[in-house]
Amino acid sequence: MKIEILKPVWDWIKGNVVPLSALASLLTIATIIYGFSKSGKELILKFWNRITRYPPKLPRETIKIHPQINGCWWHMGSSNSKLAMQVVGDWEVTNIIKGEVHIVGACLCRPRTDGRVLIQHPNENIFGKYPILPGATVQITANFWIQPPICKASRDFKATVILFDQFRNEYKIKDVVFEYR
Repeated sequence: MKIEILKPVWDWIKGNVVPLSALASLLTIATIIYGFSKSGKELILKFWNRITRYPPKLPRETIKIHPQINGCWWHMGSSNSKLAMQVVGDWEVTNIIKGEVHIVGACLCRPRTDGRVLIQHPNENIFGKYPILPGATVQITANFWIQPPICKASRDFKATVILFDQFRNEYKIKDVVFEYR
């Protein structure tokens, strides 16, 4: 009885081989085009991980970053008796995974400058190398020294900041405007 029900379906498939192969080709082309977008890549990766049963071992996104109002500034200073720019950025960072997150570094893209990151303690108003607990939002401060200065005093400085977590994820904060103070 089951074979009798499937016979019309099988006859239709045999008679429509060309349209099915054309549909498969269109689906393949659409997948390739969609795969070039960020959300398309993520969707294809999730699908591939599901069918191959290969879950990613490291999280690809651990934090969300929100700017603080008037939190990015710079001023002239000196380091080793040489003129330098001190560039400081303050952000609110939320941990979105079930484990602790450590921000291990920061840099400015242009000029390539490594900085120091200080993270607010989970329970007190002190800063250091503290973890960000699951679901918690804390303030972080990134401090950079650029020598020689690349911006004139009284002008705002615009740069891209990158934060790094312990899973080697990079978080780009593009076009940050640091006000002169």
